[in-house]
Amino acid sequence: MKLKSLLLRKAGRRKIRALIIALLLLFIGSVFLYERLFDGKIDGPAANLAVTTVERMIAEAASEIKGTGADGGAGGSVAIDSGKLNEKREIFETTLSEKIRKNGTIKVRIPLGTLIGGRFLSGKGPEVSSRVYCDYKTECEVTSDFVSVGINQTMYTAKLTVCVDCTLYLESGEKTVSVKDDVILEQLMFIGGVPLG
Repeated sequence: MKLKSLLLRKAGRRKIRALIIALLLLFIGSVFLYERLFDGKIDGPAANLAVTTVERMIAEAASEIKGTGADGGAGGSVAIDSGKLNEKREIFETTLSEKIRKNGTIKVRIPLGTLIGGRFLSGKGPEVSSRVYCDYKTECEVTSDFVSVGINQTMYTAKLTVCVDCTLYLESGEKTVSVKDDVILEQLMFIGGVPLG
């Protein structure tokens, strides 16, 4: 009886060891497969998502400083309020900084078929998600110019040129993408008399 229970215990221990070894091999195989699938294939979608995210943040920050539209003046001179332009710039930078702080990490989802490769499976299957940490560097500069738009008509435009460098920290290394955009702060149309003859 003792011998039989001793043999049963040894058999049970062997099964537990075999199960632990099988689970360990499954885990190692899954990690290896995951790394093979993701090797360089997340870079493109992550960069595209980062550009889209930055463009959305710029558009949302620009909506905070939208004015009443283009103003016009006929003849004479029109005063341009540089203090107002700087105030709009500060509001924009503050809003953009808040949005950047909230978007320090982006979540990239790629269909499993795209990771495996091949045209037949591309875009198909359950989505595999991965988190990518982003570091943003922002530069804003106010520029202005006068452009002739017709006979004795000149358009004054004050723009805020925004450049955001987004550094993505991926498993394969770092990747930097740049997004540059212009936000119109002020537009004025100067209209003079039309010459006759």
